[in-house]
Amino acid sequence: MPLSKEHHCSDGHIGKKLQNAEGVIDDHLMMLEVKLEMDKQVRLVA
Repeated sequence: MPLSKEHHCSDGHIGKKLQNAEGVIDDHLMMLEVKLEMDKQVRLVA
């Protein structure tokens, strides 16, 4: 079942919530100076 139907909201709302959560996690990892193995791969593609 899609998250939007499960939580009775729009896909756009779910997308915004997920982007916000990604930002919070990214900020915490930067504060802790944690580097992910995938960071090098993502930067090469981006």
